Amino acid sequence: MSSFRHHFPKPIERGYASAGLLARILVSKYMEHIPLYRQSEIYARQGVELSRNTMVRWVSEMADKLRPLYIALNDYVLEAGKVHADDTPVKVLAPGNGKTKTGRLWVYVRDDRNAGSSLPAAVWFAYSADRKGEHPQLHQAKYQGVLQADAYAGYNVLYRNGPGEGSRVPGPRPPKNP
Repeated sequence: MSSFRHHFPKPIERGYASAGLLARILVSKYMEHIPLYRQSEIYARQGVELSRNTMVRWVSEMADKLRPLYIALNDYVLEAGKVHADDTPVKVLAPGNGKTKTGRLWVYVRDDRNAGSSLPAAVWFAYSADRKGEHPQLHQAKYQGVLQADAYAGYNVLYRNGPGEGSRVPGPRPPKNP
């Protein structure tokens, strides 16, 4: 009996990290909230020398590779007739001083299954360093439909008829004259 072993291309050119290792690093960082310096310490305890700088480079390269998926997910969520929006605080390590600052994750959800839709639900996240209303305006710049959100004043500029449950977002607007 013969065996066949397929060699998949490496996710990072001239890199030694497997897709599994890269996935583990990304999941640890973004889902389990384990900073890269702590991951480096964990790997070192297991006898694997993996520097924080190397992982920073890998995370950056994987973000570039995953960008088309991120854009496609954003497009899919915002093509829905109704989008639920919210934001949540997230602690972020400030580079260099070991302290945390508060950033924001903006969450946009498409889910019409309870209205009989067979299309899959989806969630799109966007990060910002602050909670300024310009962020949802930027995220929703091309959106035209019903936006369901809480009473955060940063959403108000998006509503055609003022804030309220299920307010309509008018879609692209011409830029303001300087």
